[in-house]
Amino acid sequence: MNLVSDNLFATVTRLEGKVSIVFDGKSDRQNPGEIITPWSEKVVPTLSGLDVDVDFRGLKYLNSSSFMPIFKMLSSARDIANNVHVRYDGSVNWQRLSFASLETIAKSWPNLHLSNH
Repeated sequence: MNLVSDNLFATVTRLEGKVSIVFDGKSDRQNPGEIITPWSEKVVPTLSGLDVDVDFRGLKYLNSSSFMPIFKMLSSARDIANNVHVRYDGSVNWQRLSFASLETIAKSWPNLHLSNH
């Protein structure tokens, strides 16, 4: 159930009750929801009761239009998963800025954990 589209890739690996989703490449499409949303609607239901690790550190670029479908995916995942761990690179300016709002929201979502290293 991997995502392969233009320059954006996400690899989904399931092992012993855990799921890892690793993003790579870049998302600079005008309407990335056309790609990300149908994929996430297939992936998220498979995360029920599991620990999920979502790693964005390999992304080279994620435009602002891409963040909303990603945010919706993470929100839906945390509704059904045991825990959702989000990893991003806080030393990369666009990643730090993109995930700043999620850091604030995560304070009210006890099963969403962010790491910026």
